[in-house]
Amino acid sequence: ALRRAGEGLPPSDLAARAWRVAVAARHGRRRVVVAWAAATAVVGVLVAGALGQGGRDRAPPPAPSTPPTTARQAGTLRDGTAYALMPLEGTEGGLSTFPAGLPPEVDVAAPAQRLSDLTRAADPVALLYLRRVGDDRFEPVVVTSTGRQVLVDRLVLSGLHDAEGRVVAPLGPRALGGGRYAVFPQPGRVVWLDTRTGLTKDFPLPATDVVSVGWTADQGALVARSGSRSWTLDPWAPGGKATRADGSYAGLVRLDADERDPGRHVVVSLHERDGRPGTGGVLPAPVTAVTGETVGTEQRAAAGAVFDQDVTHPVVGFGDGPVYQGLVAVDVGSWTSQVLLAPESPDGQTGRLTPCCSVLGWADADTVLFETRGVHGQWVLAWDVERGTVYRVTRLAGVAPDGGRAPVAVALNVGWRH
Repeated sequence: ALRRAGEGLPPSDLAARAWRVAVAARHGRRRVVVAWAAATAVVGVLVAGALGQGGRDRAPPPAPSTPPTTARQAGTLRDGTAYALMPLEGTEGGLSTFPAGLPPEVDVAAPAQRLSDLTRAADPVALLYLRRVGDDRFEPVVVTSTGRQVLVDRLVLSGLHDAEGRVVAPLGPRALGGGRYAVFPQPGRVVWLDTRTGLTKDFPLPATDVVSVGWTADQGALVARSGSRSWTLDPWAPGGKATRADGSYAGLVRLDADERDPGRHVVVSLHERDGRPGTGGVLPAPVTAVTGETVGTEQRAAAGAVFDQDVTHPVVGFGDGPVYQGLVAVDVGSWTSQVLLAPESPDGQTGRLTPCCSVLGWADADTVLFETRGVHGQWVLAWDVERGTVYRVTRLAGVAPDGGRAPVAVALNVGWRH
């Protein structure tokens, strides 16, 4: 099974306390910051309405005039957690580039070749995204390292629904395995796709509320999860029957907020390479919530995070907005944690969406690849955890969240995605 999973694998597999109520109620909504008194005093934040469907053709607002910096901006928070700062939203284009084996730009609104029209197999995939078809349907598009786009035109996927009933794309960061095989969660089943040939298979699941599916670290099996249950299945075995395996996780590490002491620790759960639960513990970190999937290597892991504003606000520069979201990373070897803080724009009107950031993979042992979403567009960026530096990797052109279009769901086929 492992040999088959490795077929087509590229030669180098590069890969607050008043705030809490407001943050929890605003999941997926844009904020409006009412006032910012000084660099170390947050006056308040109000939450504005959900992203609307109108104004799709409205151009995004001008990017912040604050010049971007690629210099290291890092230090230690008062609780002892190491931190680094992201640039303001809208200035990502001024960052230095990081070579991760991905094209510098992917225009998700551009025409794509149809897989069914190709006379030979498509080149190895570097990135996969889902193109929306109507309100709740999606088609996969594979992108090569040179930027060539191929639409898998004979597969249409149903959207899933989050806790608030909104349609979300059925794609996770571990969707791609073996260099070519993609998996998608669907109500009552998992869909398996050979991205080179377009061949698909369905694997039944005894649940209609499945929310994620991904390849395990050994690439030999899949772990599918609903809100409270999980299953493993071997897509190479005849029948590919799903087996109940609660507690299983496709990655080697899973990060969660500490519900007993929110804002002070992050819970670290370790797993075996086949997804089975292992051991774990807690690490100091000003995390009140973890968003999205945890993705890592053999030693490090990272996830999107919401932070305790009481701890993070002293690092904000004069004129900048607050810091309440970003990424959290852990090193299970040295048992330490680091955070990447995402300051808000000074005007309190434009800026990042919520959640702003999700982890896609690791380009190397120290550099996490993640996507960031804001009113000026969507990017894949790289964070060097050791040096505290943020780089640009890929711009997703054709994405206009401020005009009512939802961010594009992306999965990578470079780097580690354990």
